[in-house]
Amino acid sequence: MTMKASADRRRARHLGNEDGLALIMAIMGLSLMIILGLGLSGFAILESQIARSYIERTHMGLIADAGAKHGVAALGRISDLNRALLGPDSLPSTADDGVLDGYAALGPGEAIPAAGVSFAGGSYTVTVVDDAEPGDTSGFPNATDTNGIVLLEVEATGYGSAKSSVTVTFRATPGGWDLGTLSAALTAGNGLRKNSMKGGIDGNDGATSSDCPVGGQDPLAGLVVPEDGLQFSGDPDDEVFDGDPHVLEVDDPLTYLRDMDIDWEGILNASFDYVIDQNPPLGQWPDFASLPADEFPSIIVTSDRVDLRSLYNGRGLLVVSEELRINNDFEWDGVILVGDFMQSNGKMAIRGGIVTGLNLLLGRDPDDMNISAVGPGEAQITYNSCMVAEAQNAGGGNSWGSPQPVAWVSSW
Repeated sequence: MTMKASADRRRARHLGNEDGLALIMAIMGLSLMIILGLGLSGFAILESQIARSYIERTHMGLIADAGAKHGVAALGRISDLNRALLGPDSLPSTADDGVLDGYAALGPGEAIPAAGVSFAGGSYTVTVVDDAEPGDTSGFPNATDTNGIVLLEVEATGYGSAKSSVTVTFRATPGGWDLGTLSAALTAGNGLRKNSMKGGIDGNDGATSSDCPVGGQDPLAGLVVPEDGLQFSGDPDDEVFDGDPHVLEVDDPLTYLRDMDIDWEGILNASFDYVIDQNPPLGQWPDFASLPADEFPSIIVTSDRVDLRSLYNGRGLLVVSEELRINNDFEWDGVILVGDFMQSNGKMAIRGGIVTGLNLLLGRDPDDMNISAVGPGEAQITYNSCMVAEAQNAGGGNSWGSPQPVAWVSSW
């Protein structure tokens, strides 16, 4: 074998080794590219899933925010937080607790049914619940509110698998005035002349717990008057007056009215559903026949005098800045507050409570005010806790004003 042939064989073996190495490197490179491609593909899929999830959560968050804004507007139309917690039936532990639907104050498109509202490819539900602060001692979540704070819980569903929720904290702002606490069926701060043995003034509660949640309260006084302020030919302890006591005479009516915590000045300057500035009030008086039976409006009479009769029968909170005269038949469910005096000449039926002589709280001289008079017709004034509660609600309830959102927490 020549040296040249031996060199050729060595060169051939070397070239074969190089070809094998190149093949191995090519396979490794291809594998790396496949792995890199699969990684990029997986990353792209993950990125797509993240993007889709983000879009879904963002979409649901926007739906939940829309529901919260809807709930804020609806709850703002219901000034009584207790009623918002109990629902339109005003009863605890029922299906409509916290549901913003079924209220006369909520018009078309404003109410939010328990089943929710469809919106932008999804839907939202809104529920009012009480906060769990120590001030609310009646329980959680839907108890009687005592601190003017409730929660608006919103949940959005239906777009992909995403869900979103919003919790809005509502605080009722102080209304600047209070209806106070009634202490009698009739509190006559300027005295009373009872001209007949007919009818009666009764401080025993005419409502029971089956009528409303607050029904069945302890008896109040039948009549409260200044000392020697009752003009009556009969015995005050007879059947004309009833309650605990039948008649309460107070030494200082001004102090007594103040102790009732009636913010008379604030009431006179508050907003009302109806403002009456003429006598007779026909044309300005609410049409109770067309109002829902559960609607108890607030009414203020700013004229110097108003004359009422059966045509004006109604319910709610009636505020008369000066004189109230009742002629013929007249019925009212709720509370009547009178600045000066009340005079009744016919048959009258009041279920709730009456306070007269409130202009004493404005510094009015008692000598410039007339004594209230009931009779000679059959007049019946009966304390009714359910009707008083409705009047409180009509006037703002528990001295709270319209609720306002104070905190907004979203969970997307």
